Amino acid sequence: MFYKFINFFKNRSLVFKLSASILLTILIGSLLLSSFISNYSKPLLKEQVISEAYKSLGEVNHNIAQGADIAEQTLVNTARILELKNNVSNKDLEVLAQAGLESITEQYGHFYEFFIYILPKHNELSNGIFYYSYIKNGKMHTLSWKETGFAKNREWLNYALKTGKIHWTEPYMAEDPNGDKLLSSSVSVPFKFKNSTTWDGVIGTSGNLDAMRDWLTNYKFEANGKYLLTSAKGLYLIHPDKNIEFKKTISELANDINSKQLKYVAKQVKNGKGGFVTMPKSSVHNGEVVFVYSPIPKTNWSSYLVYSSENFYKPVKHFQLILLSVTVFGILLLIIFINWICKYTTNPIVKLSHVAEKYGKGEFETELPPIESNDEVGILTQAFYTMRDNLLNLLKIQKENAKEEQKRASELEIAKKIQASVLPINFPDTSHFDIYASMKPAKEVGGDFYDFFFIDENHFAFLIADVSGKGIPAALFMMNAKSLLKSNLLSGYPLDVAVNKTNNELCATNDAGMFLTAFIAILNTATGELEYVNAGHNPPAVKLNNEFEYIKSDSNLVLSAIENYEYKSAKIFLKPGNNILIYTDGVTESQNTNEEFYGEEKLLKVLNDKDKGSQNTKEIIKNTEADIKDFSNGASQFDDITILDLKYLG
Repeated sequence: MFYKFINFFKNRSLVFKLSASILLTILIGSLLLSSFISNYSKPLLKEQVISEAYKSLGEVNHNIAQGADIAEQTLVNTARILELKNNVSNKDLEVLAQAGLESITEQYGHFYEFFIYILPKHNELSNGIFYYSYIKNGKMHTLSWKETGFAKNREWLNYALKTGKIHWTEPYMAEDPNGDKLLSSSVSVPFKFKNSTTWDGVIGTSGNLDAMRDWLTNYKFEANGKYLLTSAKGLYLIHPDKNIEFKKTISELANDINSKQLKYVAKQVKNGKGGFVTMPKSSVHNGEVVFVYSPIPKTNWSSYLVYSSENFYKPVKHFQLILLSVTVFGILLLIIFINWICKYTTNPIVKLSHVAEKYGKGEFETELPPIESNDEVGILTQAFYTMRDNLLNLLKIQKENAKEEQKRASELEIAKKIQASVLPINFPDTSHFDIYASMKPAKEVGGDFYDFFFIDENHFAFLIADVSGKGIPAALFMMNAKSLLKSNLLSGYPLDVAVNKTNNELCATNDAGMFLTAFIAILNTATGELEYVNAGHNPPAVKLNNEFEYIKSDSNLVLSAIENYEYKSAKIFLKPGNNILIYTDGVTESQNTNEEFYGEEKLLKVLNDKDKGSQNTKEIIKNTEADIKDFSNGASQFDDITILDLKYLG
């Protein structure tokens, strides 16, 4: 699919490519910006919502704790008054009860009763005197009576006497003095009369939780947070699900929905700690939620705010939607504007492309558009003018070069024919020696040649040479050198004299400054004596003791370099079965694809290869050529490869 799109894009016009590239860049940039905003703002938004949640819970908890604190402080103040007295009349106790209720309702209007319970002398719970102040139909009433068993099962009374501390009861359903059923919670504190060593009674008050629940249920929290409230024992006092409210504790609910996070929260609030967790599910929302919790001072209750992640991320999504809408609208406007700009900008380039197409077909007479500006398009047009002129000049040069190349190829072909024509093709059939020679010319004629001939019945001359330069001049120089060497040797001159004479004759006519390396030898077929002159040539490989080795002798100067140079000859004796192999530098300087040279060491190795068995001169040369070919591994041959091998038979 991707490659199809690339191919489609390649075949569109320049205007389309520019427009599409700009629009695609804007679209990708918008998407990246949207993604960045989402990834960057979500954590910040979450942090902000949690911070607001702590603030909201702090305000709510402060309000609840304030009411609890007012109630507790009123009870403590009343207890202190009683603790200063030894004897208190019934009237005083009724007044204290009424004063306590008035004090609480003036500061916090959700309390509806206040009571003082005086224990009997024997300190039993029953048969005490109950002083009770309450509000009915908007009026405050106070009365007292002797209790006959009512107090035995009262949590607020028993727990306060048992612990000696302020105690808040779990919320319970009660009936107020008006006969209305409501959710209540009572707080109580024990007291002692002056000089008493045991508790003499309990003071308490009851509050209406329904009013508080209505206020909290209708309170609008930031980011549509849902408020929950649990009692000291974890019972849900406020929950959106009526099947949970007043019926389940937070621990029970955590087990029901199998939530590790909610179990953790239950443990935290039990220990009076606040915090927040992210939960994948909850009883309030189906999806992920952030659950913020905070303990309420005085009461040991806990407040919670539950936020749907989806809800408090809505501003981000809303912004992304706005950004997308603006982007789409902007792209529509840009399509029109960019299309116009691109057409205006690329029109000269389109004209140039048509000219380039014509030039590609060889129609160089096509006129270029005029240069109308100094911007990049003007520079490009000027470049086209320059390119056309250079191209026409190049074509002219190419035509001339083609003629020269054709002429050179023709000369090389002639040189190859000259080179091939001067090489002997018939090898002597004699019982004194076996001889074979081969030359593989390079692409361009290198000027190698070899020759062999009888000087007389017992003296056989053979030589190999490599002329500097290439082409017809080298071929002509080679013919001249070969002819002079053969002529001087056949004239009966000693070998060194014949070589000296040839050198002087070559120098006399060498206006081109050419030279050649050569190895010239004369074999006495009767005795095996081999006299030779090495004129700057590669050392020959001689097989004297069952293995080939190089003859390292002082080499003379190359031929046709210095006139009147004195060339020195040397001698060796060949025994029947001995070989002498001479070659040009095209053998040892052959290269492979890694530009490594074949070298003299590798040449000796193939010559002394025992696996080749008994070899005649032809086989030796063929094996050597095959090894060079394998070594080259397809690399081009840059020089002639010429080899001559002579085996003395006796």
